[in-house]
Amino acid sequence: MAEEISDVLKQELKDINDNITAKTDKLKKDIGEVADEKASALIATYKEEQGALQVELDKKQAEKDTVMQKQLDDIDKRYKEQKAIVPANMSLKNRIITDLKGSDKLIEHIKNIDAKKGSNNFSMDMKVVGDMSSGNATTSITDEFAPGMLEAGVNRVAKRQTFVQSLINTGTLTNTRTVSWYEQTTSEGGVANRAEAAEMAQVDYDWVRQEEALKFISGYTKVTNEALADWGQMATEIQFELFRDLSLKLDDQLLNGDGITVNIDGILSKATAFAAGNFALGIESAQHFDVLRVAINQIILANFFPTAIVLNPDDAATLDLLKIADNRYLLAPFVSADNTIIKGIPIVENSGIATDNFLVMDGSRATAFFRQGITLRIWDQSDDDPRFNRQTMTANVEALLRIKGNDVPAFVTGDFTTAKAALETV
Repeated sequence: MAEEISDVLKQELKDINDNITAKTDKLKKDIGEVADEKASALIATYKEEQGALQVELDKKQAEKDTVMQKQLDDIDKRYKEQKAIVPANMSLKNRIITDLKGSDKLIEHIKNIDAKKGSNNFSMDMKVVGDMSSGNATTSITDEFAPGMLEAGVNRVAKRQTFVQSLINTGTLTNTRTVSWYEQTTSEGGVANRAEAAEMAQVDYDWVRQEEALKFISGYTKVTNEALADWGQMATEIQFELFRDLSLKLDDQLLNGDGITVNIDGILSKATAFAAGNFALGIESAQHFDVLRVAINQIILANFFPTAIVLNPDDAATLDLLKIADNRYLLAPFVSADNTIIKGIPIVENSGIATDNFLVMDGSRATAFFRQGITLRIWDQSDDDPRFNRQTMTANVEALLRIKGNDVPAFVTGDFTTAKAALETV
């Protein structure tokens, strides 16, 4: 430890200040005793003496600052040398502060160094399904005394965006778990022209009641209270991930669910298969554009109007990369310049639909119904959680997809490989 500022230097500073004070007092006394014409001379003499004393005071203050800086440098050097060898359970900070003997500036310096130890970086490591504890958040600090800046937020795993609900209608159920409706099935006879006084033609219509029931999608995780205390952001991140994963599962079910047992009966399960119709075996060098244009026509012939084309990003890229024989890019006359709109119908890219598959749809003919939205809850009295000092976080949604029987032709699906073969001239 460097030596404290010498008592001699301190005494010198005190003597200078005392000297200034004494001379000031003497001047006041002299001014009161002399005539007015001598006051100006005394004041000039005082200013000259005061200036000289101030120069000496500044010099001594600079000497004090030099000694102070040397103490700071010695403290930092000693701190760095001993940091590596002092055990973690020994308070090096307290030892240094004791040596400082009341130097407030140096004590504050050490406290600032110590305070930096609270800035740690964390990363979430989601492992196999199990209870979550402090082990699910690991630190990547390499030097606890210089951890660096902790950036806000969490670098989450990239997952696809949900999209199905944005293409269809949505509704809410109240006090029921099913949606029912009547749809026309068959008719007999038909209206016809007749002569005056002739018998009218008879018509017979039939209807049937249909219904869809809610299905459940859920998930939960368990986390210890110790883990929640160790990282205040953990609860928020767990709930965010539960919400995101459940939303993606719901999105997948609305599109791909097969309707078996607990699964939602999704759009692709109900959609009509692609049919080449009058274009079968009649298009030379059939491309993706041709398939989609015929699918649009298939929906229009069924008296619906398509609102979206759903493609996997791979197939959307294929549209952009199609070329003719001389390697110029192919641009169909019914497609927008950037290949994002075909015959006025926008293309929606999402990996939720498999590669080589397509869906052309009139989204106004489908509705997703919910008992309530996605519900996130935290339970602290579930199972044996109290005995393990942990909480259970759950996510749940009740939903169904309703496409009425007579609206099924408003949705056309297929795969490009098969569809192009059906269009290609022999």
